[in-house]
Amino acid sequence: MNRLIAFLRGVNLGGRTVKGPQLISAFSALGLKNVATFLASGNVVFDTSRKNLQTLQVEIESRLAADLGFETRTFLRSMNRISEIAGANPFGLSAKQGGEFTTHVIFLDGKAPKAMKDRMIKLRSDYDDFAFDCHEAFWLCRGPKISESKLFQGTSFEKAVSAPNTMRNIRTIQRLVAKFGRD
Repeated sequence: MNRLIAFLRGVNLGGRTVKGPQLISAFSALGLKNVATFLASGNVVFDTSRKNLQTLQVEIESRLAADLGFETRTFLRSMNRISEIAGANPFGLSAKQGGEFTTHVIFLDGKAPKAMKDRMIKLRSDYDDFAFDCHEAFWLCRGPKISESKLFQGTSFEKAVSAPNTMRNIRTIQRLVAKFGRD
């Protein structure tokens, strides 16, 4: 059995309220084991012996659309990968900076295309920075809140990314690993 995490986009935002038991029921109906939710932002942890994650992702998205009445993109990662992300320090922050600044993980379906990376790099500033690894991008905000970034206002960030994604604070990722461990 492998432990996976499904990061769901757009859950409990914009009037789309979904309770943990609804998600647990939908995932359990697919034969997934030990299903649990973490926080109310669309993080679902489960065990499976399935190997084809692309097929599983499509099945989860279809099931959620049927059960919830709206579509939500799903981004699957192994617990081992999430552990790597939790320990990542792509910006070389000191412990003090790590506590003062905010890092977000942007989950993508595949590797970030070069054009997307180029657009995001053009958005770098004294406040914002970006790094890339595997199927994730990292967004550093040199402040306590992402909402204080100029990129949070308007659509320049969304236009730069322009690929299916969902984002989580690195602290959420670290808490997920602390609670659910590794594979």
